[in-house]
Amino acid sequence: MTNTDKKITTLIFDCFGVVSSPVLGSWYKINSKKYGFTDDNIQNVFHKYDLGEYSEDDIVDYFSSYEEIKSTKKEIREEIDRYLKLDEKLFKKIMEYKANGYKLVLLSNANSSFFNRKVFPAYPEIKLFLMKL
Repeated sequence: MTNTDKKITTLIFDCFGVVSSPVLGSWYKINSKKYGFTDDNIQNVFHKYDLGEYSEDDIVDYFSSYEEIKSTKKEIREEIDRYLKLDEKLFKKIMEYKANGYKLVLLSNANSSFFNRKVFPAYPEIKLFLMKL
């Protein structure tokens, strides 16, 4: 079999930063500018969240610890959720790939509770190409 005989059957997409906007980073960036605070530890916090060491509740607790933030934990979670924005043009193309028989995989190291609470209800089509490991 030559390289030209190989057929692509599966496409893999990263979720946040590709198919969707990065929700936590967006919340932090906008609020730190709005209220004028900086956090030298924020990248470490995001890293621990990505590794599963911090839960969504841990992140909300962390964000609520900023003196400048007067929102309740519930309000912070709702604010974070509002930053979920799919790249609609890319998402439409992905659905075309699915309709044309490609196997699709959405990769993310995001917490599954975020997907269950926010992503799947807002975009039920995503279940078409999400794989459980």
